[in-house]
Amino acid sequence: MTHDITELNSLFDAESWLKDHYGCEFYPSGNGWMSASCPFDDHQDSNPSFGINKEQNIFNCFGCGKKGDFISLVQTITKLDFHKTIKYMAELSNINLKDYSGTDFNYVKFKKALEESDDITTKNKRLVHRATLKIKKILKSDFELADKMYKELDDLILEENYQEISKKFL
Repeated sequence: MTHDITELNSLFDAESWLKDHYGCEFYPSGNGWMSASCPFDDHQDSNPSFGINKEQNIFNCFGCGKKGDFISLVQTITKLDFHKTIKYMAELSNINLKDYSGTDFNYVKFKKALEESDDITTKNKRLVHRATLKIKKILKSDFELADKMYKELDDLILEENYQEISKKFL
């Protein structure tokens, strides 16, 4: 029987781990969240801006902007690679890793890498920005052509046809 990586994430006691290893003092802040000062080295938190939600198995720091599941929390704080983080969390949670499939671990690692890469919205915004810069250059010498290009760009944006924007403008 294999287990999903999300089960390991949900079985990990982030509150106790942060209390024991990083001196975090938590207090309830509503909606299932527990708040404390941020445990990350690069964030000197004078007011508690860090929170964990044990029902959702996630964390969020409103001060430094770091957020994610408990696996990414442990990985970021300890600076361990993904597989060592999983092993470390399993040991702390008294979980036998032989019950977990390597496919699940690799899938989560791949998924996390995709989430951390630029999302499609950011790529599309950059594409439109580059197209706009090109049109602005044309505007200096040919107003009518630039006006026509702006209208065409607007139509393609409304259609969400970013592939055509790339073809026509770049």
